[in-house]
Amino acid sequence: QHAGVVVGMTGTADHVGIGLPMQQPGHMGRMQMAQNYSAVTAACLLVRKSLFFQVGGFDEERLKVLFNDVDLCLKIGEAGYKIVWTPFVTLIHHGSVSLYQKNRNKRSDPEQMERARRENATMLERWLPKLTSDPAYNRHLSLVKRHWNLELETDVIWDRNLPGPLRIIAGGLVDGSSMCRVQEPLQTLQQHGQLQCAFLPADENRARVPSIAELERAQPEVLLLHNAIRDLQLKGLERYRRFNDVFTVFSQDDLVLQALQKMWLNQSDYKDVPERLRKAVALSDRLLVATAPLAEAYADITDEVRIVPDYLRRDVWESLISRRRQSAKPRVGWAVVQQQPEDLALLTEVVRATAAEVEWVCFGMCPDAIKPYLTEIHSGVQYQQYPDKLASLNLDLAVAPLAHNRFNDAKSNRGVLEYGAVGWPVVCTDIEPYRGAPVKRVPNNTQSWVNAILERVNDLDAASEEGDRLRQWVLNNWMLEDHLEEWLEALTPVAAASRSAATISL
Repeated sequence: QHAGVVVGMTGTADHVGIGLPMQQPGHMGRMQMAQNYSAVTAACLLVRKSLFFQVGGFDEERLKVLFNDVDLCLKIGEAGYKIVWTPFVTLIHHGSVSLYQKNRNKRSDPEQMERARRENATMLERWLPKLTSDPAYNRHLSLVKRHWNLELETDVIWDRNLPGPLRIIAGGLVDGSSMCRVQEPLQTLQQHGQLQCAFLPADENRARVPSIAELERAQPEVLLLHNAIRDLQLKGLERYRRFNDVFTVFSQDDLVLQALQKMWLNQSDYKDVPERLRKAVALSDRLLVATAPLAEAYADITDEVRIVPDYLRRDVWESLISRRRQSAKPRVGWAVVQQQPEDLALLTEVVRATAAEVEWVCFGMCPDAIKPYLTEIHSGVQYQQYPDKLASLNLDLAVAPLAHNRFNDAKSNRGVLEYGAVGWPVVCTDIEPYRGAPVKRVPNNTQSWVNAILERVNDLDAASEEGDRLRQWVLNNWMLEDHLEEWLEALTPVAAASRSAATISL
């Protein structure tokens, strides 16, 4: 059960090798050799009485149950003594039986949980520098697992003792928004030598946050979290604010402060998203958003807001080729991964009215009422495959409908940028995100949509010229590589004295 204690492991301190067979050698044979550790467990601990009292013994006030043995060992270590663990003694330890033998359910008792929280906090306040660099444990081994595993999840590419570009740890659920708002900008900045970045492991169901010890060991200057409103993430933000000196940037790409966002709320595990978002932003040093309406909507939560629009990676989008006039009828369609149902519902009568004159193509979401009138329906693909798949649709015209509401008013123009990058002319709703682009904006009534579509499919030469103009506008103004300084400035911490000033920068 106990093969020595590593401080910083699984948060505060833990038993390395726990659960492994007694005869197993362990990392470099360490489970079979006497050695010096930072701490051992009081399940079996021998110390001279005079030394015990010299360092103050166990802390029976602030560490009544947890970590009193680790605290004692660290005090003895600071006094210049070794903490020797030996494999040549074998005992049986019935762990925690005295605490829980009457009622095993007391493990989740609120009073005990609160005591455990306080005792963890005491150790972090008292010993955090020690928890980040246990001399008995290589810094390239994981603090999350107990079996001397290599650190493959939160490993950083920098040496914290050497100067270098801005150091960032970034995380959040992996989806399309996190890819374009976190992964792509940071990877491109890193490729251009303007920062050093480590990404926390995550997928669409799991979002990892570093422990306090992991974060302190990595020593980033910035922690960037995207849409981080899950319980574990909020708990992490609370603890970072208290124990870590790291500048925290919270990235948010949608307006979720109103209940009208049915799509957002239905996809979340939580129904109190607005409250969670307010808490997360309040625990961060800066909010990063993509549009001015988002900044204005969140201005009452924080006085430190930065706006960086969505941009497209030139090395991905500039070389894409989408072919025109590939069918007997003009090809018209859309590509939607996540959208409110009422947006695409705007097209129901439009598709019916034009189905005889065009080939309607859908990539991603599609209302059932429209499906009988479509020529092609394409399923969604992984984010990395999306640009090539989009170009392969070979549309002659793209449509981008949005219902009029605050949520959509605050959206970015990324959909139009992607359509433009592959050279498609666009008919879209006359709404804030699409203003300023060389596209055809129309009110949300069926006849206006039908007229705009038929005008273009009946003059494909003119429509092609519109697509060329839009593509050139995108290439000239919306390539990520041309806006790296903008991203870098938005991620760079400001002096503490100036962080109180309200900042909304375009």
